[in-house]
Amino acid sequence: MVHVERLTVEEWALLREVRLRALADAPASFASSHEREAGLIEAEWRGWLGKAAWFVARDAGRPIGLVGGIPDPAEWFLISMWVAPEGRGSGVAARLIGAVVDAAAADRAEAVALRVNEHNAAARRVYERFGFVATGEWETLPRADAYRRERMRLPVAAVSTHG
Repeated sequence: MVHVERLTVEEWALLREVRLRALADAPASFASSHEREAGLIEAEWRGWLGKAAWFVARDAGRPIGLVGGIPDPAEWFLISMWVAPEGRGSGVAARLIGAVVDAAAADRAEAVALRVNEHNAAARRVYERFGFVATGEWETLPRADAYRRERMRLPVAAVSTHG
């Protein structure tokens, strides 16, 4: 049975472990790199947990997914969504997204936004099924591969149930 839990600052090593696994598994899906984040120190990982709500999905105790939500009074920002290959297609992504949306709703935010890589059609489909809508706002990151991603948005009031 998969369950999703919010990480505490004391669980920084688990955040590090799962985030590095995500970067190794799907390097083209993220704006960062395994090499860059492997070099972060404990204080930096703790800082991540102090600035954002991080959720991990576990199946039989094993971490199989991760997502973060950066809080803002009006609009939370969903970041770093990842589901392990063995958890894909099983509803884990919807449960992780739901955790961020629920946290945003509890914080009385109006919406949750995110950015999705232009080449990640699978992620875009997951977000669209959850109700996110493309805004037409694009950004190109200053990288050699001209990494482009589009902003998507979901009004929190539009969500009645989560996977």
